[in-house]
Amino acid sequence: MTPITNSDISLLNKTLFQLAVPRLIQRTFIILVCLVVWYWLAKQILAFGEQQNYAFLATYSTQVMEYLNSINNYIWWGLILIGTIILYFVLYGWVSYSIEKAGSIIPKADVMEKLLPQLSQHAKNVLIWVWQDQREPITLKNLYDTRTQLRSGRINRLAQIHRHRELLGLIPTDNNEPNMAEEREKVDHLLHHINLDLNNDDTPHSLHKE
Repeated sequence: MTPITNSDISLLNKTLFQLAVPRLIQRTFIILVCLVVWYWLAKQILAFGEQQNYAFLATYSTQVMEYLNSINNYIWWGLILIGTIILYFVLYGWVSYSIEKAGSIIPKADVMEKLLPQLSQHAKNVLIWVWQDQREPITLKNLYDTRTQLRSGRINRLAQIHRHRELLGLIPTDNNEPNMAEEREKVDHLLHHINLDLNNDDTPHSLHKE
C-alpha cells in the first residue's frame, strides 16, 4: 500500500468507528441483558430440575423410574444447552440484521464535509466506484466498501481500467485529440471554392426577386 492509501484507510477507520460507537454500545447492552436474563432463567430451570422425582413412574416401571432419576441432571442441562443454542442464533441473526440495516444509514452532513476533502483523489475515485446508485446519498456501506476496496488494491485496478479505455479509444488522449488549427484550415479550404455571393450575375435568375 502507498502512504496515501494508508492515510485514507486510517481516516476511514476513524470515521467509521466514530459513527459505529453508538450502535456498538446499544448492541452490547442488549446482548448483555439477554445473557444475564438467560443466566438467571437457566439457574431457575436447574433448581427446578433438581427437585424433580420420578417416583410416580414406579407403578408403571421401576427401571424407567431409576433410569430417569439417574440422568435427571443431564436432562435439564440438555435443556439449557438447547436454549443456549437457540439464544445464540437469535442474537446472531439480530446482530447481522442490525449491521445490514446500519449500512443504509446516511452520515450527517458535517461528517461528510470533514471526511471527503481529506481523502486523496485516488480514494475519491474508489468511493465513486463503489457508490453505484448515485441517485441516493453516500451511506455507511459505501464508506465501508471503500475501505475494503482500498485494502484490496482497487486503485491499481481502476488505473488499469482507465488505461484500457484509452487504448480502446473510449477516452480521448493527447495523441488522438483533434487538432483544431488543422480542422479550421480544412474548412477554410473548402469554403474558398464555394461562391457565397448570391447577388453575382452568374446567379440563376430564379434566385433574383421579381
